[in-house]
Amino acid sequence: MTFVTPWLFWLGVAAPLAIVAIHVLDLRRQRVLMTRLGELPAVRRMMASRSPWRRHLKAGLVAAALGLALVAAARPQVRGKSVLRRKGMDLVIAIDVSKSMLVGDVEVAQPHGGWSEGLDPQAPRPVPDDPEWVRGTRLERTRQALIALLAELPDDRISIVMFAGASIHFPLTDDGDLAAQFAHMIGSTDLTGGSDLGEAMRVGTCLLRPEVTDARSGCYGIGVRGEGGRAMPGDARYERDQRRGAVKEEEKDERGKAILVFTDGGASSSQVAGDVDVAQQLGIGIYFVGVGSDAGGVVPELDWEGKVVGAKKDARGNSVTSKLDRAGLEALAQLAGGDGHYAELSPTGPFDVTPVRDALAQIKRGTLERTETERPHDVYAWFLFPAFMLLVIEACIGMRRRVPHPEGDA
Repeated sequence: MTFVTPWLFWLGVAAPLAIVAIHVLDLRRQRVLMTRLGELPAVRRMMASRSPWRRHLKAGLVAAALGLALVAAARPQVRGKSVLRRKGMDLVIAIDVSKSMLVGDVEVAQPHGGWSEGLDPQAPRPVPDDPEWVRGTRLERTRQALIALLAELPDDRISIVMFAGASIHFPLTDDGDLAAQFAHMIGSTDLTGGSDLGEAMRVGTCLLRPEVTDARSGCYGIGVRGEGGRAMPGDARYERDQRRGAVKEEEKDERGKAILVFTDGGASSSQVAGDVDVAQQLGIGIYFVGVGSDAGGVVPELDWEGKVVGAKKDARGNSVTSKLDRAGLEALAQLAGGDGHYAELSPTGPFDVTPVRDALAQIKRGTLERTETERPHDVYAWFLFPAFMLLVIEACIGMRRRVPHPEGDA
């Protein structure tokens, strides 16, 4: 047993001894006073109703109670095993990185004076304190909102899917910073053109429910972990992986699963309806976040280095424009479950991720990790409760006998 405040423990040992010593000195003082009153036998007969043993008992109870109370105040602790359970959900965040997401019809945050020139262009750029809001792309605003959202979901496992005409994904992880970094590494030039929302839905479904999919469903190799990179005995990660593996299968199944899509729309609800239906049958919630403005803007054309070289042209040579497809996204949200499955990222000024967080808060959290650790436990109640009971007993004991002691022969 250890004590958080050891000096209080030693005070708890010394205090009862001090009370006993004071009580003994008080008895001697009373005996001296009694001899001054007259003959000691006569004085004792006059005080026969008083019980000296009760007085000794009351003093002993007070001394013991004070000692126990001080020991409790020292915060005694014993080491024992504790089971820590981290509860959360599995969330796939799909981000549209098609060329329409490079339209500059929204505002993004930056420090006054701009970002430092030495900053890694692939480094996540959160909203700084006291930001300056400048014109930027939908994709950059989405990335900043993603960082703010991840801060609201510290206990959840996150997977990032970047999609355009094809998709690329990052596996489920509880490292939000790593997920945000991946989201900043992928751009429109890294994937084929287009905006295949259905592909993102299929990949998200495979990541969340790999155990119920097979090669025929297009999930072969997605969300399935091999043995490569697994920690070996002796590695610091080995025990952590063993603890995570100890989570019961039924607990895993209790975890909520969801796909959150950041996009400006453009996908037909009829084309994605089948993928939404499959996800719902597997118990996966689908949520959409609209990015962009009603005014819209011109879609840029990029070279192989990702630099804007002009406006994207259609077959007639006209500049291609894009705006937020609110109607299309609301239709998809209705397929996914209703109005609560759609939110918008405001195009200007500070954005609020609270509606998205509140929607995801409705999803059931299950056990993600169960860890057994040895940690100190406070056991002050072992001493505080007996101290209280001793004081109660002391208060119930009177100083006089119920039946007076008979006087001796005169």
